[in-house]
Amino acid sequence: MPRILARPLTEKEVRALTKTSALGGVPGLVLRIRPGRAKAYALVKNIGGVRRLWTIGQYGIISLSAARARAAKMVEAIEEGRDPTEEKRTVFKVSKREATYTVYRLLLDFLRAEDARGRWDNRGRMPHVKKAEGWINNHMGKKFLAKDAKKLTAQDVAAEFQTKWLSMRSIPEKCIGEIKRAYDWGMALQKIPLMDNPASLRGALGHLLPPSSARPKRTHMPYLEPEKMPAFCRELMRRSGCGSRALLFSILTASRSDNVLKARWDQIDLERCVFTIPREEMKIKGLSFARETPLSPAAVAILQGLPRHETPAGQPNWVFRNFQNGNGHISPNTWRALILRIDRETEGHPYHDPIEVDDFGRHRLPVPHGLARASFDTWARNPTKYGHELFDPDFIEACLDHFSPKYGGAYMRAYPLEDMRKIFDEWASFLMSNI
Repeated sequence: MPRILARPLTEKEVRALTKTSALGGVPGLVLRIRPGRAKAYALVKNIGGVRRLWTIGQYGIISLSAARARAAKMVEAIEEGRDPTEEKRTVFKVSKREATYTVYRLLLDFLRAEDARGRWDNRGRMPHVKKAEGWINNHMGKKFLAKDAKKLTAQDVAAEFQTKWLSMRSIPEKCIGEIKRAYDWGMALQKIPLMDNPASLRGALGHLLPPSSARPKRTHMPYLEPEKMPAFCRELMRRSGCGSRALLFSILTASRSDNVLKARWDQIDLERCVFTIPREEMKIKGLSFARETPLSPAAVAILQGLPRHETPAGQPNWVFRNFQNGNGHISPNTWRALILRIDRETEGHPYHDPIEVDDFGRHRLPVPHGLARASFDTWARNPTKYGHELFDPDFIEACLDHFSPKYGGAYMRAYPLEDMRKIFDEWASFLMSNI
């Protein structure tokens, strides 16, 4: 503890001072008096032969007793080898950071609150909060997220997303849309004051970002022309891994990737030859009945050839299991790597989309969604070219689960399974014609 002087000056004596003087009570405590400057309490100390001075506060703003208390704490810090100036700066920075309601905190508070309120249907797919956190962490800069939420402007948002707006198609809209909804929520719950929403594309932001004509054109999922599909399926059959079987199963059933990757054995009925997916796990969720896909003999043969293993209690019994990842299912990256490997190992690199090109003008490799659905749809709607009978367009849409609960599917209560089965059997025969 600092040494207490015998007779510290009183408030009256301090008020009468006309030049810089020691105040007593704490060694080194002085009142600095300089012409044209406000009086101020300060602590003066010699440390290692160097005279150091720390300002405590302005005379008249803080009392003499408060100045002595602060000086005593500073002397104690000095005796313990700590720098009072750095400690003061740290406390100031922490208090300032805690007091600022940042864009990042607003976004997280919005996501947590709305998720708890049940705003998003997270059943069977990646939770919306996880996806939004990915957009925040991967596509928003730290300086942008650290800005004071109530001071954010449309100019700030435009500067943050200018480059991505010109180089990416959907991610900027998702990020900006999440910010807009967070600001609407924050103003409604009085987290931030009422203000013009800085992320509204109908406001100033829409005039600050480049026009749509300067942005990348919307593209389709790359696919393969149906006439190349039998050779591609032959390449898949030549490989024995679980990934190749899963991709082939997805193509045979024209299924969305997520539904096949997360397929469970309790969804498979090998007696009826039907793959059933709960409606909440489908992209179209408004229909009142589960998705049913008839399985062709080729699809059934794939399932029968897969290994079956005991699953720990409470764990999903995945059909296409990733044995290198514990009890998880295979990853979409497995399919992407498989398609790339097939292209590299095939002479002439024939497996590319005939239309879609990348930024360098090279034809793009097909993606699983395009292989399973675009190639199927193209084949099904061209009976003369591919040598099959004319299929009813409604049955083709049923195979793809292309129904809206408000329009085409408003009165549906069940799938035309046997009519769909006929189409899928024809599709399988076509795909396996080179095997």
